[in-house]
Order: sequence, then structure tokens, then C-alpha cells
Amino acid sequence: MDKTTILNAQQIVQEVILREIKTIIYSEQTASAPYVKFILIANAIEFLGACGDKFPFIEGGHSEDRFNVALKNYFNGKYHKYAKAGSIIYMYEDFRCAMIHQLRPSDKVNLTQRSGTHRHLDEEKGFAMLHLVLEDFYDDLEKAAKTFLKMVADGKIPDKQKTEADFLYVKQSDSGTTIHNDSQRDKNSRLNCVQRPKL
Repeated sequence: MDKTTILNAQQIVQEVILREIKTIIYSEQTASAPYVKFILIANAIEFLGACGDKFPFIEGGHSEDRFNVALKNYFNGKYHKYAKAGSIIYMYEDFRCAMIHQLRPSDKVNLTQRSGTHRHLDEEKGFAMLHLVLEDFYDDLEKAAKTFLKMVADGKIPDKQKTEADFLYVKQSDSGTTIHNDSQRDKNSRLNCVQRPKL
């Protein structure tokens, strides 16, 4: 019989952000592909914001707020000035939106690694340019994810039940496969998907 694993949002933070993304960021096997790793960080930041708000996960129109709330509530104070609309460097637009929609940051953001010459969150003097160092950025994401989990445990988020409800169903035989709620297969199908809840 095929076993189905059910994960809630807290488990996604632990398994995906704190384990899988960390493995990808620091893996020698993916060392030659640093650029795409920044997209994982952008998505993870927004997901943390989604976990900590009162709106259903699938409700649209909250991306900007979720990204900014995550930076303000879970990341250290150095990030807060980049989470304000109208800022000279606005991380939501200049990093998140640019990377997700255009596969490149704006000309205000430089993506680099620790092996480079810039330090994380350094700004170029004289013009708007923010340096994001991959490994340091992930380390701050890791701290943010742990801060979020502690806030959940302490009851300091708007909707703790949202983070404890069933979020993702994955069949054991389809390890690594995300089960989409729009997948329609009959019981005789090779891949018998289980609907995930509409949160």
C-alpha cells in the first residue's frame, strides 16, 4: 500500500527551508550554479510571511505584504529598511519580483558569493547598489525560519492553526513530487494524486 505523508506549514519550514534549501546552498554538487539559489531564498522569504499572516495561503494579492512582513518580523534589523515601499533599494521589487518574474535582479542589486569581494548587505557609496552574498543571505534566512518557529511555539503569530493544518500531501512512491489540487486522476491511474487542502 502506498503511504502518504502529510506535512503542515511548520514542517515545510523545517524540511524545505532548514534542510533542503540549506543542502542546495552549501552543496559542492551545486557549487557551479549559485545564481538560481537566490530564487529559492526569495520564495522562502515570502512563504515565511504567508505562514505568519491570517489569510489563506491560496488567497492572492498578498505577495508584497508577505515578503515585507517576513523581513520585518523574522529577519534582523539590517533588513528592515529594504522592506519599505518607496525605499531607494526596495528588496521586494529589486530582488524578489525581478528574480521571480525576469530571472534577474534589478540594477540596484548585485548577487555574489562569499568568495567575492563584497560583504552581505553592503551598499555602494554614491549610488543605489545592494550586495547580497548567497551564503550569508541563506544563514539569515535560516535564523529567520527559526525565529518564526519560536514565535509559533510561543503563540505570537495571528493564526497558529494555519501553520498546524494539513498543507501538503506527498505519496511515498512519488517522493519529491508535489501533489497539486488540480490534478485529476482516477483510481486506476499510475499516479493517484491526493488533493491537498485549500488553505
